[in-house]
Amino acid sequence: MSSHRILVPLYNTDPPFGALEFALDAYPAASVTALYVIDPFESDHAGLVPPLLGYWGEWYETARQAADDALGRATALADGRDGAVKTDVVHGRAPSAIATYVDARGWITS
Repeated sequence: MSSHRILVPLYNTDPPFGALEFALDAYPAASVTALYVIDPFESDHAGLVPPLLGYWGEWYETARQAADDALGRATALADGRDGAVKTDVVHGRAPSAIATYVDARGWITS
């Protein structure tokens, strides 16, 4: 097992998979994680007060399905290359959610 850890963020409705394909091909022994970020602030109605609970429930179900679809595709890409990819989902603004994810796992060392 390689000591390399590679995090590939996926955070939009049609995530690009080129980075994941590159990571899997260039570093076949690395531990690769595909991380999908669900950003509730990207919604067209994020600023509504009071929030429309029905809308948010529908929005979240759609966002979660997009995450599941993207991570399923990520897993299939890895399987097609005899590799493995870990998958996870986080919530928040992509830059801070990704940084928090990495920091919580102690992946950055000085």
